[in-house]
Amino acid sequence: MDVVLFGPPGAGKGTQAEHICKLLGVTHISTGDLFRNLDKESELGKRVKAIMDEGGLVPDDVTMEILAQRLSKGDVDSGVLLDGFPRTSNQADELVKWMTPRGRTVDLVLAINITDQEVHRRLVNRRMCRSCGASFHMIFVPPKVEGLCDNCGGELYQRGSDTPEKVQPRIDGYHKWTLPMLSYLEKKGFTIVHIDGMNKPNDVSQSITSTLREEGFIQ
Repeated sequence: MDVVLFGPPGAGKGTQAEHICKLLGVTHISTGDLFRNLDKESELGKRVKAIMDEGGLVPDDVTMEILAQRLSKGDVDSGVLLDGFPRTSNQADELVKWMTPRGRTVDLVLAINITDQEVHRRLVNRRMCRSCGASFHMIFVPPKVEGLCDNCGGELYQRGSDTPEKVQPRIDGYHKWTLPMLSYLEKKGFTIVHIDGMNKPNDVSQSITSTLREEGFIQ
């Protein structure tokens, strides 16, 4: 089964992706993670980091090149959960081109919806561990010791793209580039299911479970 996880930054896609993958037995692929894991000293890594820090959209050709390398690995054979992709109509068309000769298709698009105000509140309160990459949230999942990771004791930091002055451009970019994708995917015949993401993470997970059961994707 192949699923696209859709939603604005801060909607909780990363948190819910783990839950969805356990339910469906598929592999999580986040383009954001792929971008952040690039060699930061390479020209490509520096270029992508600069774009993301400004809240911009990584060019389609770069995105496809990086994603194609990830999709070449064997763990995608049983299905994938694509998080942060596709974000443009061209990316959607390229995804179909990759899937069609393999006898695969996007079975479901899960769209997690939250307001712009909630996007801002969530992003500026997000923190990451420099050592292990664990994610925390000063409102929803605060660390036991302020500034330190619960898992490894590493230093927590705020991503450059999560600072207040960078969040609004990300919201604007979502409305300009990404949100129109839902209409495009619907016209292409993709099944789109909307999830209310304004609730607590556990409540959103329960809603996703109920939805997948109602749609017949799980028992």
